[in-house]
Amino acid sequence: MSNFAMTTTRPSALSLVWEDGLAGTLLGLIVGGCNYLALHLTFAMYPPIMISLLFLGISGAIAGALQGAFVRPYVRSRLTWLLVSSLGWMIAGTSMQVFAQWTRRNDGLWMDLFEPVLWLLSGMLGCGIIGLGQWLLLRPQLRSAWWWLVMSTLLGAGAGGVVFLVQPISAP
Repeated sequence: MSNFAMTTTRPSALSLVWEDGLAGTLLGLIVGGCNYLALHLTFAMYPPIMISLLFLGISGAIAGALQGAFVRPYVRSRLTWLLVSSLGWMIAGTSMQVFAQWTRRNDGLWMDLFEPVLWLLSGMLGCGIIGLGQWLLLRPQLRSAWWWLVMSTLLGAGAGGVVFLVQPISAP
């Protein structure tokens, strides 16, 4: 008989975040964001809120599916992951659209100086919202799952920067 007892431990949140989650989240943000931009530019310059929510929901489901492929071992229900991701994209995308409208109405030197920083903060808030819903699903399976929120929020700053750079493309 062996002296070594087999123990099972939950995986470290750090390994999930930096090895699996980061790759899946980046891929999901890129493909989901490109999908939303393509739908937005193809079907309407300023779609009504219901169409915009539909586009965001579809993009969120695509991003969640790509991300879910990387975090599959840590999530009990794949369907719940897709629904949470889709809903998160709808909430985050709507808040970023409201912000975009606000920045277009408040033009001037102050906005010219601070608009990039405000977009970074907006991206952090949006991806933080998505990450919060996903964290609630990861928390039962992972120690220190709060790293998921940190990673999501930091990637959100990058997403906000990208939106700042591409938003003139979709502006009237």
